[in-house]
Amino acid sequence: MNKKVKGLIAGAVAVVVLVAALVVLMLMPGTEDGASSSDVSSSSDIILNNQAVSDISSITVQNSFGEYTVTPGENDDYSVTGLTEDIPLNQSGYDNITSDASEIVAKRLVEENTDNLEQYGLDEPQARVNIAYADGSEFSMEVGDEAPLEAGTYVLQDDKVYLFLSHKVDTFLLSNLAFVDKNLTGPAGDETPVLVKMTLSGTARPQTVVMEDSGNEVSGMSNYNITAPKHHEGDRTKTQELADSIYGISTQEVVAVNPTDEQLAEYGLKEPYSVVEAVFEKETITLKASEPKDGYSYVMNGARNIIYKLSAEGYPWIDATYESLASVMVITPLITTVNELVITTPEKEYTFELTSVESTDESTLVFQEATYEGQVLDTDNFKNFYQNVISARNRTYTTEQPQEGAEPILTFRYRYTDTTREDDVVEFYEAENTRVFVSLNGDCESMEYQSYVDGILGNLQSLINGETVNTIS
Repeated sequence: MNKKVKGLIAGAVAVVVLVAALVVLMLMPGTEDGASSSDVSSSSDIILNNQAVSDISSITVQNSFGEYTVTPGENDDYSVTGLTEDIPLNQSGYDNITSDASEIVAKRLVEENTDNLEQYGLDEPQARVNIAYADGSEFSMEVGDEAPLEAGTYVLQDDKVYLFLSHKVDTFLLSNLAFVDKNLTGPAGDETPVLVKMTLSGTARPQTVVMEDSGNEVSGMSNYNITAPKHHEGDRTKTQELADSIYGISTQEVVAVNPTDEQLAEYGLKEPYSVVEAVFEKETITLKASEPKDGYSYVMNGARNIIYKLSAEGYPWIDATYESLASVMVITPLITTVNELVITTPEKEYTFELTSVESTDESTLVFQEATYEGQVLDTDNFKNFYQNVISARNRTYTTEQPQEGAEPILTFRYRYTDTTREDDVVEFYEAENTRVFVSLNGDCESMEYQSYVDGILGNLQSLINGETVNTIS
C-alpha cells in the first residue's frame, strides 16, 4: 500500500472520530469560558420542576403497556391502578418513580417549537406523564427516543425538546407490574422453620411424591422419609435441599396479575408441570411451576394470584422425583432403636438380640451389647457387622421382578424397641449379571450386587465364630 493511500485512510478515520466527537458535544450540556463540561455540569442543569416527594399527589403514566396512576398513601403505603389490594407492592418501584417525579432536571435544551418531533421520537412518544402536586400544580411531559451514542433521552415539555439523563425517565417506560413485589416467598425468619410434610405433584411426576419428617427416631441416615408412592428413606442431602428451597425465593420478573385462564395456559400453569405443598409447623406454602425452558420457569404462589418468571436453577421442588429423593441406601435403622435383628438364609435363621442403655446424662441411647444364642458378642465386631448390614444399596432401580414363587437367598428383619412400629423386612432374590433383586417390605424396586450378599454371608459366620468382620466395599 503506497503512502498516498495510507494517508487517505488515516484522514478518513480522523474525520469519523471528529464527527463522533462533535455529535457528543452537541448533545452534551454547553460550556462557558472554556471550562470543561464536568466542571459546569451541575450548574448547567435546567430545573423544570422542583418539588419534594412528599408533595406528590399522583403520577399518571401512559405508555406501551397501558395507563396507570401511582397514588401515595399514608405511612409509605401507595396504590397503583390495575393492581388490587391483595397484590403485594415493592418499595423500590415507588421510590424510583417518585424520585423521578419530584425534582425534574434536564441536561440541556435541544430545540424550541420544533415542527419535526419525529426526529426525537416525540411524534409517537414512548410515554406521557402527568404529575399532580399537593399545591394544586401539575407537570406534564412526554418521553421520546434515546439520543445517539447513549447521550440521554429526549423529552418534550411545553413545546420544548430537552435532553434528559436516561435513568431520570426510564421508570416512566415501565408497566404497572414493575411495582409488584417480586418475592415469591418471604424469608424464613430468625428461627429455622421445621418442615413437617411436603407433597409433590404435577405433570413432571407419574405419581404424587410425599416426604415427611422422620424425626430421626428410626433412620440414622435421613431427616425425611418418602411415604408415597412408596415408603423409603429420603436422601439426607437432597431432601434437606428440597426443604430449604421453599423460603426466600426472589423472582426475575412479574408477568401477570389476576391471570385469566388464557394466561394460565400461555404460561404453562393451567396444568402445572410441578406443584409443591410444603407444610411447616407455622404455615403451609403451595407453589406451582411450568416446565423449565431456556433456564426459566413461570411460577405462582397459591396465596397470591400472580405469575412470576423464575430462574429454575437451584429450586429442586420444580423437578424432584421419587427416584431423585429416595436414599441410595435400602434402609438404615439406628442400632439403638433395634431390639432384634433376624437374618435368614435358605439354611438357617439367626437371631441377634440388641441392648441399648441411656447415656450418663440421659440425653441419648448408647448401644451396649448384642447376644446370639445366649452368647455376648464382641461389641465393636458386631457394630462393624451391623454397619455392613445397613449398607445395602439401591444400585439401580428396576421394574423387573423376581421369578414367581422364588425364595429369598437372604433376609433381614428389624424388630424395634418401639413396639408400635412394624418390623422392616429386606429380602434379596437371585437375578442375572452378578446382581440380586432387593425387596423392602414386599416391594421390589431395585438391585444390589451379588457380592454384597456373599460378603454378608461370609461375615455372618465370622461374627458367630468370634472372628474379625471385614468391611464390605
